[in-house]
Amino acid sequence: AMARDGFLPPGLSRLNARHVPSRAVAIQAGLAAIIALSTRLEDLLYYIGFTLNIFAALTVLSLFRLRRQNLAHVKVCVGYPLTPIVFLIFTVWMTIWSIQTEPKGALAGVATLAVGFVLYLARARQARLVVEERARS
Repeated sequence: AMARDGFLPPGLSRLNARHVPSRAVAIQAGLAAIIALSTRLEDLLYYIGFTLNIFAALTVLSLFRLRRQNLAHVKVCVGYPLTPIVFLIFTVWMTIWSIQTEPKGALAGVATLAVGFVLYLARARQARLVVEERARS
């Protein structure tokens, strides 16, 4: 999907006969194997836990925005707004604990998120310029 949206090389969006992006899956599997074989399991778990925590918090935060803008098509959240707030409190606590317990894993997670965000902004800017150029033509 990222290749289809222009954030990765277009060849990664090609589907095989079974409608699977096999090139993208193979590259992802290869990268995962390299990371798994070159990192201690404990370090990998801290790194993954930290980054997943950040994205879980961002996902739950989006509930508030979607509801405020009345864009939530399905409003299934038992105990809203208390349950998402409690979840966010625990997520922040776990993130702080992770930083204190294993700062290297947290730093690696922050570095990964920062690189991804910068690449996303650069690609989004490039896509916006292409759209503006087409509009002028």
